[in-house]
Amino acid sequence: MFKKVLIGALIFIVILMGAILVVQYTLSDEMPEGIEGPEAEELTDLMFDAVGKSAWDSTAFAMWSFRGAHHYLWNKEAHLVRVKWDEFTVYLHPDTKDGKAFVFESELSGEDKTEKINTAWDYFNNDSFWLIAPLKARDPGTSREYVETDRGPALKVSYSSGGTTPGDTYLWHLSESGIPESWQMWVQIIPIGGMEFTWENWVATRTGVMVALDHKAEGGIEVPISGVDFAMTLEDLNVRDSLIVK
Repeated sequence: MFKKVLIGALIFIVILMGAILVVQYTLSDEMPEGIEGPEAEELTDLMFDAVGKSAWDSTAFAMWSFRGAHHYLWNKEAHLVRVKWDEFTVYLHPDTKDGKAFVFESELSGEDKTEKINTAWDYFNNDSFWLIAPLKARDPGTSREYVETDRGPALKVSYSSGGTTPGDTYLWHLSESGIPESWQMWVQIIPIGGMEFTWENWVATRTGVMVALDHKAEGGIEVPISGVDFAMTLEDLNVRDSLIVK
């Protein structure tokens, strides 16, 4: 009896894996080839100007929520981020992956602290990327290519290092002014290559940086950004938190 159950389970797993491979093959787009060089850099400059790269560089604090579940306050100058979700609060130094972790008002230590800091680091890497990915096209470890598509010129950005999943590639489809309209993704966490999300509902922050609040894909998938506010001081954000300035 046990053998029959085991064989049945193995057959189910094989069928499931085969179905996944079929879906990947039929729905995935092949990653396009592009050309590195002046045209790619001109597109990057166009995108940077459109979304306010220089304004971002001088912005001191950023606040936002990701899908209404993860809430952030980022002190850029101190390289310190407050990450809140459920009953947890983490003060994270992303560069060193160090910080403090709390459940309600109680500070955690040991394995509990490490686990929550690792979770906050993963959340921040993903959620900040959805916030400011256009501004990260020249981060260390990136390469850029100019790609001709049936929709016009596009910018392909590949990441060889950094973040949680280095090796990911994105193809930016831009308006004539350089504002991103959508991106296609070839990333480790999504089995369908070339999955496309919109970048829409752009708003100007008080420091002059442009942020897209809505990202949508086929099938009703949405990645909303809310509570966005960029500022030069905590007072501008009406926030009091002594731990975020250390």
